[in-house]
Order: sequence, then structure tokens, then C-alpha cells
Amino acid sequence: KPLSVSKNKMTNLIIAPNPTKGAVNISSNDIISHIEIYSIEGHLIQSVPVQSKSIEINLNGVSPGMYLMKVKSGQMVTTKRIIKE
Repeated sequence: KPLSVSKNKMTNLIIAPNPTKGAVNISSNDIISHIEIYSIEGHLIQSVPVQSKSIEINLNGVSPGMYLMKVKSGQMVTTKRIIKE
């Protein structure tokens, strides 16, 4: 039985630097439509409409800690953990 490939995850999603002291760069082979950043408790911290394959998000106003970044592209959604130092 062949391994199934998930159709709802973005391909080649890169988030760097991680951990970050300020800005974080997000890039993908897919057009990113929206990025949301949540606190580890689930509170929405930042919501950014994109429409590009890459973007820089400024986290200078965000307290140090762990956050969840939800990256959307069409019907695909990928959630990654990021650390702000």
C-alpha cells in the first residue's frame, strides 16, 4: 500500500529565523493567503493577509515566548511553532 500524501499541508514551508529576536521570514512554493499568530493559550495575536509566496512578519511588539503560526494557502493550512526571544 503506497504512503498517502497529505493534500491539506503546504509544500516547502520555511519559517526563519526560529527562534527569532524580531522579524521572521515565511516562504513557500504555494501562494500564502493569510498568516495568523496565536499565543500558546490560543489568543489571536496578529492576523496578516498576504497573497504572496514570501513575507516578513515583524514580531518586535510581541513578548518573548512560544507562539503558534497558522499559515494558510487556499484550502491548505499549516501550523508551526515559533519562539520569540
